[in-house]
Amino acid sequence: ENFQQVISEFEEELTATCETSEQALREKQEECKELIEQLDRLKEELSDSKETSLQEITRLTDMASTDKASFEELQKKVEVSKEEIKRNEKLLEELREELADSEESERALQEIVALHEASIETLKKELDTATKKAAK
Repeated sequence: ENFQQVISEFEEELTATCETSEQALREKQEECKELIEQLDRLKEELSDSKETSLQEITRLTDMASTDKASFEELQKKVEVSKEEIKRNEKLLEELREELADSEESERALQEIVALHEASIETLKKELDTATKKAAK
């Protein structure tokens, strides 16, 4: 009977320990379930954040590409403008040379006209003198 009592006490103790362990296990399972739910939410947030970041990176990359293309086009326009400026400067220099030549030609013509007018005056005087001599 003493042996039976020891076994009975051991069974009670074992049952109590099992129940306590089962209760602790259920609590731990509940904690694990909550942690898994939190982890799932964090994964979802991270995924959303990752997607948002990827979209932002794509947007910025597109902007950079567009800006680069615009910059390259502006560089081409600047080069074309520089070439036009060089051509215009060359034309301007040629026009200045032509103007200088024209001014020189004009001065020469003015001198010729002046000489011609002087010759006409001289011829008039000579004609007047000859006419007067012939009239006498």
